[in-house]
Amino acid sequence: MKKIVLIILSFFIIHNISAESVSGSGPFYLEDATVAPNSFRYISLKSLPKDRAYNITCNIENPNYTKPYPAVIKVDINALPLGQYLLDHPITKITAKHIIPRNEYVTLIFTNYDDTDLIFIQKCMATYTTQ
Repeated sequence: MKKIVLIILSFFIIHNISAESVSGSGPFYLEDATVAPNSFRYISLKSLPKDRAYNITCNIENPNYTKPYPAVIKVDINALPLGQYLLDHPITKITAKHIIPRNEYVTLIFTNYDDTDLIFIQKCMATYTTQ
């Protein structure tokens, strides 16, 4: 009887550990956002496990990419600039490499410099970096 109880307990322990490792392995999906003209939006990274390095990718959609002066968006992580992007395609994919959130206040900041177009931030996800 003790062997049966031990086997059952072992099964539950192994099952619980493997479920945790799978659910914490990523990719981790972040929220979508709409950035109004001459405005900015935050996307929080507080849902990511802390003190690990991530590569973060997002699709930035500009529905009016064909106009003579396409929108420009700036991307920061807290106060650190990651880059500026000319949105002259329907979807521009951006990647931020080796981002390490140290606390719950780490955020991506998307600033839309266009004075008329809405910009859509979609399908952002974080994956553990292999570097």
